[in-house]
Amino acid sequence: MRFFVFAFLVSSLPISALAQEPEEPAGEPATSLPPPAPAPVPAPAPPSPVPPPAVAPAAEEASVPARPPGPPRYDYVRVGLGVRVGDVGDAAFDTFATDDVLTQASLDASYAFYTRGKLAVAAGLAWDVGSRTSGARGIDTRLTVHRLMVPVEARWYFAPWFNAFAKVAAGPAAYYARIADPSSQGPLEHAPWSFAADLSAGASFRLAGTSDHAQRHARLWVTHEIGYGVTAGRDLRPRPSRSEEDILGSDERTRLGSLAVNGMFWRTGLAVSF
Repeated sequence: MRFFVFAFLVSSLPISALAQEPEEPAGEPATSLPPPAPAPVPAPAPPSPVPPPAVAPAAEEASVPARPPGPPRYDYVRVGLGVRVGDVGDAAFDTFATDDVLTQASLDASYAFYTRGKLAVAAGLAWDVGSRTSGARGIDTRLTVHRLMVPVEARWYFAPWFNAFAKVAAGPAAYYARIADPSSQGPLEHAPWSFAADLSAGASFRLAGTSDHAQRHARLWVTHEIGYGVTAGRDLRPRPSRSEEDILGSDERTRLGSLAVNGMFWRTGLAVSF
């Protein structure tokens, strides 16, 4: 029995071996499907345009400031010519005049050294000269008064064509007294020096010239002024003006008393400024 089983196993072994499929060589790799293609990567979005840096608006050119009211500048040089009429109440003045009026020609020149807003301050030189004569009692007399002044004037321009001013002036003065005495060999003369001062106020009106004070042009003004003037008193003692070789006559002085040309005055005139 055992024999038959063994024989059966032996006879069935090749058949089962043949029934098995031959194995593929180990060195030959197994065929595989290609790997799946990678999913398409979405294209990157184009970068958003960067806005240009904001440029600050260019600063507007500074506009020319509006011109302040009134003249922006003033005529620096001013030359004037006028008439000064003064009232002299001194009794000694009666020797040379039948009334109390002394009329003088007035010449002045000034320079505005300071200006601000509508204000201008000027200084300069002024010369007043005038004479009075009399022939009372057959004796010819003559008095000439010179006043050389240094005025300082403050002007306020209410408009380009109108200004008001206040003025103070001081300086030397000279009297020249002359008497033609028929009994004398020659005229009696005396010329003492003194001190004079004025305090006045007035106004100027433009007669001709442009109102554009930004440009320098000649302008014509009329000026009216009123004030009070003083001149220190001096003793008038004229003596004969005879030659030293003339042995005749006398050198004795004639006493006329002290004269002070004080009183109110009024001045008017024309001036050119530029």
